[in-house]
Amino acid sequence: DVSDEGEQLLKSDDRVVSVQYLAELESVAVATQSGVFLLVEVASFSSHGHMVEMVGMVEGGLTTVVWSPDQELAAVCSRKSTVILLTKDFDVLYEVPMNPKQPSTQETDARISWRGDGQFFVVSSVSDNAQRHLRVWSRNCEPQSTSEL
Repeated sequence: DVSDEGEQLLKSDDRVVSVQYLAELESVAVATQSGVFLLVEVASFSSHGHMVEMVGMVEGGLTTVVWSPDQELAAVCSRKSTVILLTKDFDVLYEVPMNPKQPSTQETDARISWRGDGQFFVVSSVSDNAQRHLRVWSRNCEPQSTSEL
């Protein structure tokens, strides 16, 4: 039953930060603020409930998750100010500091957007000194450019 499974996997004060239908997996990926990743199988929907599986966890929680246009990768910003790239199977490919020049800097209000072809993504975040930074990353999680607003 979904409600029983949900009680075990989610806390009542947790907040959903991302919901994405993954066509190849015929499932819905759900990510929560506490860092929990769930996969809900769409093919198993019935009057008796459906399969919900916890497929990953980001220690310390996360702020945003955005899937690439081809749905092969998910770019994640953690509450520990790291950028994480996950495969569609929720394996970690890369984990790097959001601010490569000052890794200990705390970044907040992070947002992610992928370029249409999925080769690059931008992370927009606010640093300790209240400046918004735009950092462009390659699909291999290599920093490409940085700007301040």
